[in-house]
Amino acid sequence: MKIGLFVHSVSGNTYLLARMLETAFQNLGQEATLYRVSDPDGQTLVDEFNLDADLYREYLRLPEARAHDLMPCDHLVFASPTYFGNVSAEMKTLFDASAIFWTEAMLAGKTCSALSTAGTPEGGADQALKAIHTFAQHMGIISIPLPCNLVPGMDIPAYGLKHYTGADGSIRPGKAQAIQAKAMAKWIVKQSR
Repeated sequence: MKIGLFVHSVSGNTYLLARMLETAFQNLGQEATLYRVSDPDGQTLVDEFNLDADLYREYLRLPEARAHDLMPCDHLVFASPTYFGNVSAEMKTLFDASAIFWTEAMLAGKTCSALSTAGTPEGGADQALKAIHTFAQHMGIISIPLPCNLVPGMDIPAYGLKHYTGADGSIRPGKAQAIQAKAMAKWIVKQSR
């Protein structure tokens, strides 16, 4: 299965979470590729908020996502930080750029899943995940929900993986998120057969 992971990240947390999922897919023998969603203000934000510049430079080495990169993928993963209870404007720009495929339903039948990061539980990560699936439904893309028992003892919403970074973004995805990403990859591959 060819999997495209389309990620927008400034602090690096969403990128790290998406990279965990990419690795989990690759370990299952799947062709998985990360794409960077363009952000013309990213470096300014990294500088202004004193974020991890080395990690941001690593993220910038990813190929830049274009709407046409969605086409060859069997499964699409959209990974966005949560901004005001929604996906980032940059992720929304990628969604809007794919409107060229809408009238002919060229993305219909593909599957998708979602990841989001938020500072706190009150930050609206579930809403951002739902926004991703709303976009998918309008394009005819089939959302793959996650079962509540995907990882026993861990709360995972049906909408996708989420990670709380702390108000200052300093809590990086760790072992628990790696376990969740591995389980999510297995589930998606199983559902896509």
